[in-house]
Amino acid sequence: MNDAIQKHRPAWQHWIVVCILSLLSAFAINIQPTIVERTNLFGMFRNVMGEVEPTHVIAVAALAWLYHQVLLRERRPFSLTALLVGGIFSVFLVVGMSFSSYADFSFITASKRQFALALTVFLGYWAILYAAIKLLLEKLDGLALKDRPYTGLWRKIDRHIFAFSVLVILACWVIFWAVYFPGSVPYDGRYQLNMYLGFQTMSRHHPYYSTLLMGVIYSIGASIGGSNAGIALYVAFQSVVCALIYGASCSYLRKKRMPLPAVLGFVLFFAVVPIWCTYAQPIMKDTIYTGFFAWFTLECVKCFLGDGGKYGSLRLGIAAILVCLFRSEGVYIVVLALLVLLFLVKLRRKGILITLAAALAVSIGLNGVLLDQMEIQTDSRIESLSLLLQQVAHYSIEYEDELTEDEKAVIDAIVPYEWLADYNPEMSDNVKKSSPANATDKEWGAVLKLWAKLFLRHPLTYIEAAVNEMYGYFDPFYFYSGLSSFQLYTKSFLNSNDTGPEYYSVYVTSDSLRNSAYQYVYLWQKIPILSFLVNPAAYVWTGILLLAVVLRRKDWRTALLYLPPIFIVLICCISPVNGLLRYMMPVCACMPQYVLLALHPKLPGNVPAQPEQPVREPLK
Repeated sequence: MNDAIQKHRPAWQHWIVVCILSLLSAFAINIQPTIVERTNLFGMFRNVMGEVEPTHVIAVAALAWLYHQVLLRERRPFSLTALLVGGIFSVFLVVGMSFSSYADFSFITASKRQFALALTVFLGYWAILYAAIKLLLEKLDGLALKDRPYTGLWRKIDRHIFAFSVLVILACWVIFWAVYFPGSVPYDGRYQLNMYLGFQTMSRHHPYYSTLLMGVIYSIGASIGGSNAGIALYVAFQSVVCALIYGASCSYLRKKRMPLPAVLGFVLFFAVVPIWCTYAQPIMKDTIYTGFFAWFTLECVKCFLGDGGKYGSLRLGIAAILVCLFRSEGVYIVVLALLVLLFLVKLRRKGILITLAAALAVSIGLNGVLLDQMEIQTDSRIESLSLLLQQVAHYSIEYEDELTEDEKAVIDAIVPYEWLADYNPEMSDNVKKSSPANATDKEWGAVLKLWAKLFLRHPLTYIEAAVNEMYGYFDPFYFYSGLSSFQLYTKSFLNSNDTGPEYYSVYVTSDSLRNSAYQYVYLWQKIPILSFLVNPAAYVWTGILLLAVVLRRKDWRTALLYLPPIFIVLICCISPVNGLLRYMMPVCACMPQYVLLALHPKLPGNVPAQPEQPVREPLK
C-alpha cells in the first residue's frame, strides 16, 4: 500500500485507538462525581455511567471525528506542548470535580476503585484536551494574518478606531447603567463612603487614595443634587476613565496591524460581556483599579515592542504610580514588571529606572510615611494570613479532640476559638469576622508556630483547606455562589449611631426592570461558551494557552512579560474567596495585550526578517 493510500486509509489498529479514546472521553464528559460502592470494576463504571442515551452516541461520534483529525489524518506529528497543557487542564478539572462536590479529595482518594474511576476521567479529559489544543496550535502555526485596505464605513471606523472603540463601549455601558441609575453601592463601596464621610473610622483595609477619590467626587455631586447625583457623578467618571483605557488597548492592537475584525471583537468584548457593564455602574474600588492595571500593562507592552514614543516613560510612570496607590499589593506588581522591562529593554533603561524609583518613592512616601503621620489605621494581619486561619479552622473541625486547651488558647488570642465552628471552606470571612485590636507580635508568633505544628500532624488537611480557597480559579465549570459575581445591589449605610443617609443612592427604575437585567446577566453563566467569558478560571486557561504559544517558539523574553498577570492569579489563590470573578478582573482586562504578544510574529510586518545570504562574485 503506497503512502497516498496510507494517508486516507489508516491501519485498522489506529481506528481501534480512536474508538477507545472516543469511548473514554465520552465517559469522562458524562460522568457525575460520585463515590462508588464496593463492586467489581465493570459494575462500577456501569453504575456511574447510567443508561446509554442518544446524546452519548452523538458525543462518541463527534469525538471519533476529532481524534481522526488529530491522530490519523495526514499523519500529524506528536505535540509535547499540547500533551503538557492538556495534562495540566485535566488535573484542574478532576480536582475541581472532587472539591466542588465534596470539598476534599474524596472523588480521587476514597478507595482504590475510586482512584481507578478518577484516573479514567482524567485520561478521558486529557485525550480531549490534547486533541483540541493540538488542533489549535496547528491552526496558529499555519496562521498568516493579513491586513487589507478598507473602504466606505469600514475605512472610517479604521481611521478613527480609538474614538469608535470608546463610543461603542460607553454606549453599551450607559444602556445598562440606565437600568440601575444612579448606580449601585455594594458592601465595599458603602464602607469606603462611610469612612470618607466620617460614619466609620478611616483605615487602610480599602486603599486610602481610592476612598479619597471616591469620596471627593461623590461629595461634589451630592452638593449639587443630593446622594443620587453624587453616585451618578462617580459612576460617570470611572466609566469614562475605563472606557478610554480599554479603547486605547483596542486601538493599539490595530496599530500593530491586527485585522480589524479581530479588533472589533475585543471592542465587543469590553462593550457587551457583563463583566464590564455591571462593574462600570457600582461605586467600588475594583473597577477603577482594573482600568489602571490594564493601562499599566498596555504601557509595558508598548515599551517592550518599542512603541512608547516621546511620552512613553511619562505614561508608564503615571500608570505605575496609580497601580501602587490604588491597591496595597500594586507596588509588588509594578516592581516586578519594571524589573522585567529593565532586563529586556536596553534602549529605555534610564526612563524605566526613573519610573521604578518614582513608583517606590510614591508608594513608600504616600502609602507609608504620610498615612502613618495621618494616623490612618493599618490593615490587620488577619487579612494577609486568612488562608492560614482557614487551615487551622479546617483542622479544628476535623481533629478537635487532638487540640489541647493550651493550643486553643493560642488560637483564641487571635480569633475567638468558637468562630472556627463557622468555617466556610470557600470563604474566610466567617473565621476572620473582625480584626483583633490588641494581638501582639508574640501572640501572632505563637499562632504561626502552632500552624506549623498542626501541619506536621495532618498535612493533607491543610492541603485540602488551601485547595478549597483556590480551585475555582482553575475549574472553568465552577461558579462560586456564596457572593454575587456581579455587584447589582445597594446596601444601606453602616453606622452604629443611626445618623447620616439611610441609603447613598435610590434606584429610579422599577424592580421588575432591574430584575430582568439581573436575570439576563446571570444567564451568561448558564449558556455554553458564553459562560466562559464570565468565568475567572477561563481566563487562567487562556493565559496558560497564550504563554504556551510563546514558550513553544522559545521566546523567553516575551514570556517574562506574563509575570504580572501570573502574580495576580497567585494573589487570587490566597484571597478570602474562592473563584470570585471580581478578583480576576485585572487579568481579564489585560487579555488584549497578551493576545497581541502571543500573535505578534504572525501580524503583517512583524515577521522576523531572514538573514541575508552572502553574494558570491563571479570568478574572473
